[in-house]
Amino acid sequence: MEPSALGSWSKRQIAEQIGVDGAPESRNFHIYQASLQVKCVEDIEAALRDMTDAQKKASASQDKLSARVFWLNLALLLATAIGAVATGVQAWVVFHQKSPVQQISNSSELGGVAATPTSRN
Repeated sequence: MEPSALGSWSKRQIAEQIGVDGAPESRNFHIYQASLQVKCVEDIEAALRDMTDAQKKASASQDKLSARVFWLNLALLLATAIGAVATGVQAWVVFHQKSPVQQISNSSELGGVAATPTSRN
C-alpha cells in the first residue's frame, strides 16, 4: 500500500503495514510511524473534547442542584424559625397560665376567698 492514502487508513491498518515494511531505515516506515502518531494524537484530542463537554454538562447540572439545595435550606430555615417561635409562644402561654388553684381562689363563686384546707390539731 502506498503512504499517500494514509488519511483513510485506520490505526490498525497502519500498524500492520509497519509490520510489512518493517525496516526502520526505510522511508515508508517513518511515514507510517508519523501517521500512526498523528492518528493517536487525533484520538486523544477527540477524547479530551468529549471529556470537556461532559465536564461542562456536569458543571451545569451541579450548579442547578446547588441552587435547589440553597432554596431548600432557606425553606428549612424558615420552617425552623416558625417552629421555634410557635414553641416560644406555647411556652409563654403555659408559663403565664393560672393554675387551677389560682383560678378557684379568684373565682366569684367563692366570693374572692381562697379555698384553703383547714388543719386540725
